[in-house]
Amino acid sequence: MKKLLVLLLAAVLLLTAGCGGTPVESTHGTTAAPAPESTAHLPETTSIPTDSPVTTEAATAEPSTAEAATTEAPEPVDPWSLLGELSFDQGTYTDDAGDSYTWSYGLPCVLADTEGANAINRAISDGFGNDVRESMNAMERGDSIGVLSVGYYGVVWEDVLSIVLLKHLYFDWTDYAVYNYEVSTGRQLTTPLLLEKMGISEDQFLERCRTSFRDHFLENYKNIPREYYESANYYDMLAMQTTDEYINLDLMVYPENDDLVAVAPIISLAGPAFFYHPLHLGLGGPLALLGQASFEEGTYTDDSGNVTDYYFAVPCILADTEGARAINEAIDAFAGQIVRDGKETMEGKYSLIDYAVRYTGHVWKDILTVEIHVDNDWGCDYYGIYCYSADTGAWLKTPDVLQRMGISQEEFLNACRRTFRQTFIDMNSQIPEENREQYGYSSFLEKTDSDRYVNMELQVFPNEDGELMVIAPIVSMAGADFYYHKLGLSLYGYE
Repeated sequence: MKKLLVLLLAAVLLLTAGCGGTPVESTHGTTAAPAPESTAHLPETTSIPTDSPVTTEAATAEPSTAEAATTEAPEPVDPWSLLGELSFDQGTYTDDAGDSYTWSYGLPCVLADTEGANAINRAISDGFGNDVRESMNAMERGDSIGVLSVGYYGVVWEDVLSIVLLKHLYFDWTDYAVYNYEVSTGRQLTTPLLLEKMGISEDQFLERCRTSFRDHFLENYKNIPREYYESANYYDMLAMQTTDEYINLDLMVYPENDDLVAVAPIISLAGPAFFYHPLHLGLGGPLALLGQASFEEGTYTDDSGNVTDYYFAVPCILADTEGARAINEAIDAFAGQIVRDGKETMEGKYSLIDYAVRYTGHVWKDILTVEIHVDNDWGCDYYGIYCYSADTGAWLKTPDVLQRMGISQEEFLNACRRTFRQTFIDMNSQIPEENREQYGYSSFLEKTDSDRYVNMELQVFPNEDGELMVIAPIVSMAGADFYYHKLGLSLYGYE
C-alpha cells in the first residue's frame, strides 16, 4: 500500500530506535502513547501561529424558501484539502563546540476553524512546536541541539484526516504524535472515539494490541543468544510488554486502509525504555483476513545438551475462496511440514535446525501478502510468499503481481539482474582486488544474474508503499551456493 499523500519531509528519518527513561504519558496529544520525560523548556523567541485559516466564509443572509429549494447540498470537504503547514525551515548548523548538524523542522496544521481543529493546532504548537522553538533558540546561542528533524505525513480514511508527526533526536530516537480529525463534525477523535467510529470494541482493540506487541517484541529479539536472557531480563520484559502500562486506551492510533495502526511502544532490553513501532493491527481491511492455523513455542534440549528456543506459528487466510484454499494448502505443505518435521526431530532428541517459523502480513491496495520467514540454525533462512487478492479471491503468482503493478516481465527480470549483481558487489566489497582472482570472484559474480537465479519463479510482493520486493538468492563465495535476501527493486511504471 502506498502511503496516501506522504508529506514526510526528506530529512526526516523514520528510525525506530528508543530513548531512555521510564515511559510516561505524552503531552503531545490526547491520543498519545507512553513517551519519555520532556526536557526543560527554553524561552520562546520564535512564534508559531496556532490559528489556522478558515476554509469557508459564513453566509451573510439566510436564503429565501425558493432559493433553498433550488440550492444544491454543498459538496463534502476533501479531508486532504485541510492538511496545511504552520511552518517549515531547514539548514546546517555548527555549534560553539564545533559539532555540525543538518536540521529540518516542519509543522503541520488543520486548515479549519472548528473546536477540534483549533485544539489539534494548539497541541502541535505547544508540543513539537515548542521543541522547534527551543532548537532555534539554542542555535542562536551557539549551543548544541538535540532535535535534528521534525516532520509529518497525512493519512485519510473516510472523512478522517490523521496527522502523524515524527521528531528525530540526535541519539537516534524518534518520538511520535498522532492527531485524528473528523471533517464532518469538526471534532478531534480520541482513541475511544475512533474505535467507536470504526466499529471496534475497546476489548477487541486491547487484546489485539497485546498479541501484536508481544509478537513484535519476540521478533525484535529473536537472535539474542539464550545465555544473555537472564542478564537482559528477557522474560520479565516480555511479561511487562502486555501489561496496562503499555497496553491502554491512551495509545496513539490512526486508521489506514480500513485497518487500525497503533504506534506501539516496544520495550527495549538495553539502553532505552522502549522503541516506537507503527503496527497494523489487522482489525479491518485485507489484513483482517490474516489468521493463524497453529502456534506453539517452548524450549528444547537435544541429546547433546544443546538448548534451543523454538517458535512455530503457521498462518492462514480467513476466506472461503478458491484462491484462499489453495494458499492455505500451500502454506501447510511448506510451513506446516517444517513444524511437523521439527516435532519429529524433538521426539527423537536430534538437533533442531529449523527452529522458528514466523509470519507477517503486508497490504497494498486489495492485495494481502503473507510473508513466512523460517529461521535456520545454519544461517540458511528462507521464505514463503503468498499474495492474495481480497477483491477477487485469487492467488496472485509472480506474473499476476507484476501485471497488477504495471510492470512487464522484461522490466522485472532486468531490474533483478541489476540488483542481484550490485548486491553481490556490495557484499564482497571488502575483498582486496589482488585477492579476488584466487577466490574466484569473477566466476561467482557472473553467476549472480544468470537464468538460474533470475527467472519468473522468484517470489515477489508489493510492500505497503507500493515498492516491489523480491526474495533474492544472492550467490555466496563461501558456505551455501546462495543465501536469500529480501530486496526492494527500483522500478517505475506503477502507481
